[in-house]
Amino acid sequence: MEDVIIIGGGPAGLYSAFYCGMRGLSVKLVEGSSQLGGKLNFYPERIIWDLGGVEPRPAKEVVAALREQAATFPTKVLLNQAVVALKQQAEHWQVITKEGQVHEAKAVIVATGTGMVAKQPVIWGDAQAPQIDYKLATAERYRDQTVLLYGSFAKVKRALKKLTVAKKVIVFGAEKKFPAEFTNLHVIPEPLRVTVKEVENQLAVTLTFPGENVQPLLVDCLVAFQQVNHAHPLKSELSKRFEISEFGQVTTLGQGKTDLAGLFAVGDASQYEGKMNMIAGAIYEGLQTANQIAVYLNNEAEPVGKVSTHHPELLKKL
Repeated sequence: MEDVIIIGGGPAGLYSAFYCGMRGLSVKLVEGSSQLGGKLNFYPERIIWDLGGVEPRPAKEVVAALREQAATFPTKVLLNQAVVALKQQAEHWQVITKEGQVHEAKAVIVATGTGMVAKQPVIWGDAQAPQIDYKLATAERYRDQTVLLYGSFAKVKRALKKLTVAKKVIVFGAEKKFPAEFTNLHVIPEPLRVTVKEVENQLAVTLTFPGENVQPLLVDCLVAFQQVNHAHPLKSELSKRFEISEFGQVTTLGQGKTDLAGLFAVGDASQYEGKMNMIAGAIYEGLQTANQIAVYLNNEAEPVGKVSTHHPELLKKL
């Protein structure tokens, strides 16, 4: 039996694993998807600015650093095991996965964020045609091309900065107005239906509007920013024990504590007054929660752990 099971391997869960190791606690981390990193994996190239004292860097590099840091102390990592139930025993917790596996620990940290995020494929006829990009390529790919761009306003606006080299950019599905500097942009209303067919190295796109008004387009490339599916396997279970938000967030009592002994929540899985919804905030919550658990498991433990520069195990690594 572990001291701590952490449910969720995003930034909050990964840093919680590291600092639980700093406190000498044995840790098992259970992640429902196939990789660690949480929602940061969904936008790997986006620059992350909110880590104090760390040069801004792409999300994929932040994930790699968090994974490496979490591996500083022995941590059992289980992937593809979505947790669906929690059972409180006399002096420990049982964590039960969708496949029926039971893991036991003296304390549990819920670090599920707002659930698992997965890309939802765009299925418009020839969805695998080579002229369809599901993320933006280098600008040169679009030079002097007619590009159809689909996605949220924020994603489309960011993409347009790279698509100034395109001959023409057609946008639908973005409901707001764009700045005037995008001179090669043509905005059309959201269609009811879209079909796509590859024709001689181009894409024949048919848009159907209300009243069966059909508009054909011939484009060189379609950039379709995929929509997302949210899955929160533990949400139903948490709602039996707490009043939770629509995203499955637990209201904590401070420093990660819930009103159930041995059950804690960090990062986007928790909510409280003054909550800071940033990665820096999730890291601080992971640290605070690890300290709380150390005292919960041993009332003679120091309430605050050593800083890393004084930690005997880390000094051995120098």
